[in-house]
Amino acid sequence: MEDVSRKLTNFNQKQRYNKSRTRKRGMLPRIRSVKTFKLMYSDKPKEEVERQLELYKEFGKRDALDLAFPETDSRLSKWEAKYFDVNREKTRKFYDDEIKDLENIIGGKSELYQRQHQRLVNLTRLRAKLDKDLSTLSENEIKSLRTVYDYAERSKLSKQQGFRTYLSQLERTMANLGYPKAEINGLIEKFNVLSENEFYEMMMNEDLIDAVYDLIDSPKGRGKYELMTDEDRAIGIITDIQNRVDGLIAKYKVSD
Repeated sequence: MEDVSRKLTNFNQKQRYNKSRTRKRGMLPRIRSVKTFKLMYSDKPKEEVERQLELYKEFGKRDALDLAFPETDSRLSKWEAKYFDVNREKTRKFYDDEIKDLENIIGGKSELYQRQHQRLVNLTRLRAKLDKDLSTLSENEIKSLRTVYDYAERSKLSKQQGFRTYLSQLERTMANLGYPKAEINGLIEKFNVLSENEFYEMMMNEDLIDAVYDLIDSPKGRGKYELMTDEDRAIGIITDIQNRVDGLIAKYKVSD
């Protein structure tokens, strides 16, 4: 990812320069931080990273902000139309995976159906918008499509950060308590088989899992982490997690 910083810096400079033509229309792109980009694409194939960077590079073309379909009332730019096309399959996959995960999690359980049904309806509605031909969309439909892409990106990033934060919290706590590295990694690997949705379902329903967030913190914000509870309680929670983790994973692992 050696080209990321340079290419994103150039992209952001051009985006700021053209903000009167982009933000006024409410259009993409968004300014991209190097840190966020690397988090989003850290586990992606090199080809996908390069495809995104090339897309950002093309924002500098002279006709990038020309209308893609001037014969319609849509103010969709050529660059934004390409952004939609390049990211369409990835965004479809996000919604397909979310819907499948949610259906599996609900799994005929009436109490989960009541809580998750409306979210499932909303995801299905948003997913359907990705099958429409860009050239046939009105300006209002383009605005709606932007929210479909934006939600997918923000949701995926938020869940990635949340899951990683939890695992980091677990790792820091165990390291602070003197657990061997192999033992820490072994427990982390067990959680890694869960999808992000499965993890969140577990966290919402299992107080033992949620308790990890209260065990350690960096109160002075200097990167030095300290236990926020007494050592015996922290060890007790970690021991309970180790003893129950296989059963919890079996309970909440519903996807393939």
